[in-house]
Amino acid sequence: MQEIAQYPPTFIPETFYWRNYLETWTAAPFTRYTMNTLLPMIELFFVFQRYFIEGMNLTAGTKG
Repeated sequence: MQEIAQYPPTFIPETFYWRNYLETWTAAPFTRYTMNTLLPMIELFFVFQRYFIEGMNLTAGTKG
């Protein structure tokens, strides 16, 4: 609690309490939230990859 009221504030806490992280991950379905974020991002990556590679004119620098 002392770190909260400290001035100037510290952005990295002096002591970590791993139990807090464990309780947070078990209290809410963060695994599902993470998957709901990662799956659309992976799909977008493949769409953009396909779009940009097919949209490039790879023969523009060759003669003939």
